[in-house]
Amino acid sequence: MEKLQEAITLVEMGHVQEGIQLVEVLRKEADHQTLYDIARLYENWGHLDEALKIVTQLRALYPEEGDLTIFAAELLIEMEKEDEALEILGQISAYDESYVQSLLLQADLYFMQGLHEVAEQKLLKARKSNPEEPVLAYALGELYLQRGDFLKAAAFFKEAEPIANTLPEGDLYLRLAESLSRGGKFEEALEYYKKGLEIKKELHSLFGYGLTAFKTGEFKTAITALTELKDLDPDFTTLYPLLSSAYEEEGALDEALEAVREGIAKDEFNEDLKVRAAKLLYRMGNQEEGERFARDVIALNPSNADAVLHLSSQLKKEERFDDIIELLTHVKEQGDETPEMAWDLAYAYKEAEEFEAARGQYESAYPNFKNHEVFLEEYGMFLIEEGEPEKASTVLKHALSLNPNLYHLEETISRLEEF
Repeated sequence: MEKLQEAITLVEMGHVQEGIQLVEVLRKEADHQTLYDIARLYENWGHLDEALKIVTQLRALYPEEGDLTIFAAELLIEMEKEDEALEILGQISAYDESYVQSLLLQADLYFMQGLHEVAEQKLLKARKSNPEEPVLAYALGELYLQRGDFLKAAAFFKEAEPIANTLPEGDLYLRLAESLSRGGKFEEALEYYKKGLEIKKELHSLFGYGLTAFKTGEFKTAITALTELKDLDPDFTTLYPLLSSAYEEEGALDEALEAVREGIAKDEFNEDLKVRAAKLLYRMGNQEEGERFARDVIALNPSNADAVLHLSSQLKKEERFDDIIELLTHVKEQGDETPEMAWDLAYAYKEAEEFEAARGQYESAYPNFKNHEVFLEEYGMFLIEEGEPEKASTVLKHALSLNPNLYHLEETISRLEEF
């Protein structure tokens, strides 16, 4: 043992070759325990092939020792020989003390291969063998969280709470918080986020805390969490739209706009941030800069329907119908027209007194809005102006059937039927 320690010291002092040579000499005459220790040394030094040779030798001598099979499997995994690892792990007896650990390893490997149901079966099998083991509950929680079964994950993470202190700091509480939040249990999730973040400031969890607080209407809490995240990592660009929204909900429009500007400074091609900037600026009465942001987005991506429709809506308020026509015909030429854009374009053509073009757009939009009372009323009135009373009557009757409170249409329909 002294010689083995001497070899370790040589390696630690930088005399790597001398240390390894000494280990090779010791290996020839070592007892089985020392051979095991040498295998661990080889593993630590990255000599995985040599470690595996020794472990294979020991497994032949002690075929019933599951620990040796686990060791061999771990080496094979490090060597990216997962199939071989699975093969030997399957050889461990259900009566072996290492059986549960072997199932855990198999579950990890199957999960990495995308075989989630097989991984689940392995973990449930392990849990059946040892139903009180919190480590297995934690492993099942991880599997279900990754698979998207969030509330099932949360239930298993709760079962694993007794081992919270043995896991990396705060991990269990933060995993539980994420599972609850993504499963729609926002209020409960907040408590676990608080608990976990008091122990460990983890960036994605801070974002999750902010998002969950936002969803529960706790906008000040969301602002605090997201501001802390921004201070820790200003390049975490996902935070900026949410931080801006939280400020906006609090009525702090200047701060909301500042958050967006900070985000754009970090990610100048982020369309969502620029659309949000446009909306805020319009809301704050700065139409000129709002329009500039919206047009920046559309120039880069004409298919960004949010930017196009918001700009179209603002232009409609300003009665800039020619600008709407120019905007939406350009988008249409790119092949990116949506039904809402077809409707907006129809309205703009109508107001610009380009009635033939308006007719075409209304007809194009009609199949998508044939059960939309506002569209039907607008279209029906257009048809009246175009001298098509029968068609107008049919359209307006349908609008009235959708919303009987549109009493004013009854008189219009009666007049049409007199023709």
